[in-house]
Amino acid sequence: MKTVSKMFQLAVLILLSACVPVTPAPTPLLTPLATPAANLFCAQPKSWKIDFQRTGGFAGWSQALSISSNGEILATDLRRDQKYTAIASSQTLQSLIGKLAEACPFEAVRPQSVCADCFEYTLSIEMDGVQYSVKATDADMSENLRPLIEELTAITQTTFPK
Repeated sequence: MKTVSKMFQLAVLILLSACVPVTPAPTPLLTPLATPAANLFCAQPKSWKIDFQRTGGFAGWSQALSISSNGEILATDLRRDQKYTAIASSQTLQSLIGKLAEACPFEAVRPQSVCADCFEYTLSIEMDGVQYSVKATDADMSENLRPLIEELTAITQTTFPK
């Protein structure tokens, strides 16, 4: 009985340690590949392409999405090596343009904790020839970036067959 109790205590300790406070290293989460003047393109880009990757979580997801201003969607389940294509509606494209403008200059905040069950998001964005790159997790995502991540996640999930 004592062995079961100790094993239960160990299991609880392991689960509780999934989200522990840490002192983050001073590496930036934002990697701008453009100058600050390039942020003027954020409001209404003529052409754009987003490469989005979502990994992690309790189930170990690994999904990728590529979507461009012409509406072409390529969603990939990286664990199963399955690819699906679709065409985005004009409503979806307009929504994405608005969320791109809100999220620009694509900053993530400094993480205050590490969460073993969080998703990690990687975005490579090209707008009118200007490149941006950002990484974020559920724990360190800025409020400006969150709506874009949520929209891209929803597009990814709806592109996969049920």
